[in-house]
This record gives sequence, structure tokens and C-alpha cells, in this order.
Amino acid sequence: MSLTRLYEPALYAPEPVPSYWEATVARPPLSPSEIASHTCDVAIIGGGYTGLSAALELAQSGYAVTVLEANALGWGASGRNGGFACLGGTALPRTAQIRRFGAADADALLRLQARAVHRVEEITQTHGIEVDPQPGGEVCVAHRPGELELLRSEAEMLSRVLGVETQIWSQEALSARGFGMAGSHGAMWLGLGFGVNPLKLALGLADAARAAGANLCAHSPVARMSSEQGVWSLTCTGGTQVRARKVIVATNGYSSEGMPAWLGGRYLPVLSNIMVTRPLTGAELQAQGWTARTPSYDSRSLLHYFRLLPDNRMLFGMRGNVRATQRETATQQADMRRHFAAMFPAWSDVEAAYQWSGLACVTLDRLSYIGPVPGMEGIYAGLGWHGNGVAMGVEAGVRLAALAKGARWEETVPRPVRSGLRRFPLARWRRGLLPLVYGWYRFRDGAPL
Repeated sequence: MSLTRLYEPALYAPEPVPSYWEATVARPPLSPSEIASHTCDVAIIGGGYTGLSAALELAQSGYAVTVLEANALGWGASGRNGGFACLGGTALPRTAQIRRFGAADADALLRLQARAVHRVEEITQTHGIEVDPQPGGEVCVAHRPGELELLRSEAEMLSRVLGVETQIWSQEALSARGFGMAGSHGAMWLGLGFGVNPLKLALGLADAARAAGANLCAHSPVARMSSEQGVWSLTCTGGTQVRARKVIVATNGYSSEGMPAWLGGRYLPVLSNIMVTRPLTGAELQAQGWTARTPSYDSRSLLHYFRLLPDNRMLFGMRGNVRATQRETATQQADMRRHFAAMFPAWSDVEAAYQWSGLACVTLDRLSYIGPVPGMEGIYAGLGWHGNGVAMGVEAGVRLAALAKGARWEETVPRPVRSGLRRFPLARWRRGLLPLVYGWYRFRDGAPL
């Protein structure tokens, strides 16, 4: 039995990714799974933010819950992202949301995203999870002059709908606040969001779920699922079976086409790449004029995201490659270095101590999905965070747990994330669309760096 994935096999190898985050924690060595066949109330496929937060919520409510993770807990996007706990989870512009669903539902989706940010803060505080938090909201940098007026309108809307403080900064004000960079034209500051060590968050959720009574099984990939008389059987590659009446699928960009069959063709994994420099000296920080630690990103469609970490390393991320081959990965890393040097010229020769990549997940409608799997009684799924799943992934787990406990779907998640996952046209070859999409985004973003 094998899982059907969309990228090169090396991208799914079980070895830990040599990221900066992995260097901050001590993991036990890899070992074969010793899981025994058993029955539980709820089985969860996927040991990232969504699966672990669902397990925590269910275990705290007295449910017998088992998490089945193909690799190490937090091995996927949850343990290797940029660590931005902020608004996000959808890529559909608000104007398009309003046309499709109306202003009230668009506002409800935005409030869900804000609740997700607060949820991460609450869970880490309640369970004593140390995530190296960097508070202070987030900053969106205008990458060309016209973007600043668009950000001004967005700031007004966010303040009105969410009641949070926003500010628009001129280029001079941006630099004066310690955000010195080339190619910027001012920024919007939003007083909601914070930076985290993403792997510490994932492993902290795992510890909290385990302490609440959840059964967490790493290195236990599910290869087949079947049902009989209302009970689902999940068969792992080693032959072990876990039986449950309710199943939550929380695999996002690392999903398999047939797990469950309905999911095939309804999600698209995309590569995101990150580099982290060596620690920068005080003189180097002053030379660039970047001393701020607020998580930041720019207004491009193919955005750059960046933040100064607690130990004075600079994290920088971007997308662009469509294959995970060694050659294309090297090309993308070189391109990332070029973009980094263009934006932070004083650091053009600063070496990258860590470089890695991983899979985010987008959908055809550019919306997340949190809800039941059609035609498969007792199965629920949450996915499609569009590269911004730190907060939404955690929140989705809480909402999926509520559904598994019997909550009404209409009362649990807003209509935009109940709208279903349409299949991509020519779904088998959907990854081949990425070069065209990325080409269009580059054109729309304007002159390259």
C-alpha cells in the first residue's frame, strides 16, 4: 500500500527537515511505530496544528482520540513555516468574497481569522507552551507607491470590522521605526498577530493533547480507509488498524489523493521556501536600519515574508519553484538570495545558516474548508490555509472537534468555509498550472527585483 502524492518522493521522506526550528528543539530519534490495533471515539489523520488542536479539544472533553501521523509530530508545514500567527487562511480578495457571499459573511470570515489569532495566544498561555513569542502585531509593506492607498482602505476596513488598531506609515515613518529596507513605499501596521517558533507550538500542542489523554502515534501513515456498519477502519502501512465512528482528516498540503477519495483533485500543494541567516551583529542591524522584530510581509501576490528572530537572525521566505528536484531547489534558493540582497542590501553577503522548503496548500476557490466530507458519514476535513495556517490551522482543529462532538455545521463555521472544495479542472495535471499562475502573479506584481 502506498500514498499518492503530487510531488517528488524526496519531499515526503521521513527524515527531519534541517530547518532552524529543528535546531531549537531536541527530538527523540526516529523509531518504528509500536501502535497496536484498537478502537477509539475519534481518529485523526495528521499530526500538525489542526490534528493536534482537535485532539486536545476532544481529549479534554473526555473522548478517546487517536492521532495518526505519517512522520514525526509537527514534521510537515506546522513545524517548518515562518511562524506568523496572524490573520489569514484565505487568498480570495474581500471584494470577491462580498460578491459571492455578501458583506455579512465576509465579515464573519474575517472575525474567524481574528478569533484564530486569539486562540493561539489562549492555548499557549493556558497550557504553558513556550513558543518564543514576538508580540506587536504585523506589518504589510507596500512594494510600490500605489499599494499604500490600497493598504489605507484595508486598514480602515479592518479597524471597522474587527475593532483593532491600525496605522498607515509613510516610508519615512517606516524607516524611523526600524524597518529599513529597499524598495518599500510605506506600510500598514495591524495591532493583531505575533511571531512564534512554529515547531515549539506544534510540539507544545502535542504535549498538551497527550497530557489530556490523547493517543499520539507518530510514524504511522494511513494507507487505506474503509467503513462497515458506521465504523471507519484506518489501516496503517504496517497493517495496524484503528477503528472509529468519527474521523478527522488534517493533512493539508501533505494530503494523499485517496485519503479520503473525495479529497483527490480538490487541493493543490505549493512549495514555500525559507532561509535564516546567522545571527546579525548590532552594527549590521544598524547598517541596514532594520531593528524591528514585528512579523512583516510585502504586498506582492508572490509575497516575501520576513522577521528578525529573538537571536538576531533574519528569517526570509518566498515562493516560486514548482518542483522539488535538487536542481530546481538550488535555483530557487539562489533566487531567494537575490531577492533578499535586493531588499536588504547591507546584508547581501551575510550567509544563510539554514535553508529549507515545505508545502502550503491552496484551493481552486482560494478559500479554506472546515466541515464534513460529503457522502462519507462521520468524516470531517480541514485544509486550505494558503500559506498562512499557524492560527487558522489551530482554530480549525477546535472547530472540527466541535463538529465531531455533534455541533451544527452552520453554527460552527462561517459560510465561506462551508462552501465546499471544487475539483481543479484536469485535476491530475493541476500542478502544471503553477508556472502559468506564477507568471501572471509576477506580471501583476510589477518590475522584478
